[in-house]
Amino acid sequence: VMGYGDGDGEEFGSFTRGVDVAGHEMTHGVISATADLDYESEYGALNEAIADFFGKMIAKDGHWELGKSLNLDPK
Repeated sequence: VMGYGDGDGEEFGSFTRGVDVAGHEMTHGVISATADLDYESEYGALNEAIADFFGKMIAKDGHWELGKSLNLDPK
């Protein structure tokens, strides 16, 4: 089960808007079921980096900013 927040309606919209965010979170599930990296120190950083990378590769949106589509008032 994956749960997403609906944002605050002012700064952030629904977290279901971000394909990169969904890909990032799903990658955490794959990492947990396969590599089983402990979420601390270097392993935690590696866990996040892998999830970030695959989240952006899934989105194919031409930039590396994760969650950019969630911003309601981009600056």
